Amino acid sequence: MKKNDNNYEQSIKILKNRCEEKINKLKIKYKQKIAEINEKYKNSKIEAKNEYNNKKLEKELEFKKQINNLPDKDKILLEQKNSLKQNIQKYDVNYKEKQEILDKKYSSQLNSIKNGFIQNKKNKFEQYIKNKKQIINKYYTKLNKARNDKINSEEMQEIRDSLKEEMQNLEEEYKEEINNINENYNYNKNDLNDNYNSDKNNNEEDYKENINNIKYDYEEKIKEINNDYAYKLNDVKENYKNNLDNIKYEYNDKIENIESNYNDELNDLKDNYQYQLEEANTEFNENQQKLKDYYNEMIKARKIYEEMNNDIQRYEQELHNQNNNNQNNNNNQINSHQYNNNSNINNELPSYEEIINHNNNNKGNVKNDGNDNIKVIEFSENCEIKFEQKECLICIEEFEVGEKLAVLKCNHCYHDLCIKEWIKKVKGVFCPLCQAIRN
Repeated sequence: MKKNDNNYEQSIKILKNRCEEKINKLKIKYKQKIAEINEKYKNSKIEAKNEYNNKKLEKELEFKKQINNLPDKDKILLEQKNSLKQNIQKYDVNYKEKQEILDKKYSSQLNSIKNGFIQNKKNKFEQYIKNKKQIINKYYTKLNKARNDKINSEEMQEIRDSLKEEMQNLEEEYKEEINNINENYNYNKNDLNDNYNSDKNNNEEDYKENINNIKYDYEEKIKEINNDYAYKLNDVKENYKNNLDNIKYEYNDKIENIESNYNDELNDLKDNYQYQLEEANTEFNENQQKLKDYYNEMIKARKIYEEMNNDIQRYEQELHNQNNNNQNNNNNQINSHQYNNNSNINNELPSYEEIINHNNNNKGNVKNDGNDNIKVIEFSENCEIKFEQKECLICIEEFEVGEKLAVLKCNHCYHDLCIKEWIKKVKGVFCPLCQAIRN
């Protein structure tokens, strides 16, 4: 019995060893298959990833090429900007040419008005001097005749009054004519200024309108260029995005197929492994039935079986952990960005005083072609005897004691203020009386 027990025990050991050996072979084969499937899965994913990256790189190069083939927006915008500058310069030149024509026309017309004004005043003044000389000659003719006829003082006074009245009328008539000339000059000048300002404003308005029009056309062209470029760029980007989405979709679909095949192979391998384990267990159980007396040894074999199941679950968990991988995508964006002449014309016109006084000499120091200065004295009773003159023939007023008289080279006397006004009007030092007699 003891021997049988030993034999049985030995048989159980042999049976157990064979079962363990078979299960170990199954484990080794299972692990090898798992490793082959994992390697195949890893290589398939790497191949799919490389294919995805290559296609993505190909589409990126195609996208960059399409971007480079787009019209050079900066160059086109620069051309439009230069064209705008050229158009503005053309209008500037045209505006300045028109303004120069207006200025020359205005200057010519103004000079014509001024020259007419000066000539009219000169003619009126010459006529005034001529008429005054005639009145003075007429007065002295009457005066000499009266002295020869030895008329009384009342008749002499009438002659003086008549002369004074004629001189006053002549002066008033002269002033009125000068005023008319001034008014006519101012009217013509104002009318010319109004026409000039109107033409100038019209020229400026035309210039501004033209500049605004070309600027508006430029802005519309810039908008059109930007919109066209943006449309083409968006079309290229959208096409690129769609290509990337298609590549990514194909990649994801391929990964799903790889993972599906991987899971199928794992499941098939697991099922086959389970089946072989079950066969081994069945064979072991069949033999165990024959060895009922050794029930404890059968329990040990069962424990071995459970250990193998734990190993299988651990291997499955390891495989499951190896199947978790993440994908990242990067997007690029392209941004672009992109980005006022007044002239004033001042015209100064010569004043009336500048026109009238441009040939006048300074007061109080007037000479006549090298003659001595006018001698100024105070009138006294001796002066009337010395100079044989008791009244100023300019203002027809008698001299009073203490008044300042101007004595000319010819020894004729006049009020100092009267002779100075005379000199200013005739623009030269000559005696009204001597000049009148010579004429």
